[in-house]
Amino acid sequence: MENKEGFLSSHLEITLPLQTTHSLDFLGLHQGYGLWEQANYSESVIIGLLDSGIGPDHPSFSDEGVSPPSAKWKGKCEFNGTVCNNKLIGARNFLGADRGNITRTPFDWNCHGTHTSSTTTRNFVKGTSMFGEANDTAMGMAPYVHLAMYRVCRGPGCTYGDILASLDAAVEDGLDVLSFLL
Repeated sequence: MENKEGFLSSHLEITLPLQTTHSLDFLGLHQGYGLWEQANYSESVIIGLLDSGIGPDHPSFSDEGVSPPSAKWKGKCEFNGTVCNNKLIGARNFLGADRGNITRTPFDWNCHGTHTSSTTTRNFVKGTSMFGEANDTAMGMAPYVHLAMYRVCRGPGCTYGDILASLDAAVEDGLDVLSFLL
């Protein structure tokens, strides 16, 4: 392989274990003390995620203890009603932007975006368990952060046009961090 024209490098294939439920412990982040608390759980930071949408009524997106977003936030909530709050401050749909035909809501029909955004930004949810076992408080990496979801993916994937349209909007909305969890 090394003798082939254009070859730059190779890496040995390895398998890494999933670390979603114990990542906070691994990083030494504990509720109530330490660096995480000193950083106020990322309060006032605005994170935007590009994914398959969001289930806004999920308990992970409660705004209990979350301050209102700063005046720099210019985004919007495209859900009917008042489902956005101080936690989920924005939700926009860009499916169809590649064809100039945006007609859907930012609701997450396959739960991928809801899952990835709750892993990242979940507020403290007390009393979580798996079939009644391991009852504890679930939390994301940045529980007091503000969240904006940009729906750019549908069942089979995400198109460049939808992604690019959402990137333009995300920059104008005033995000601090933008994450592609595709």
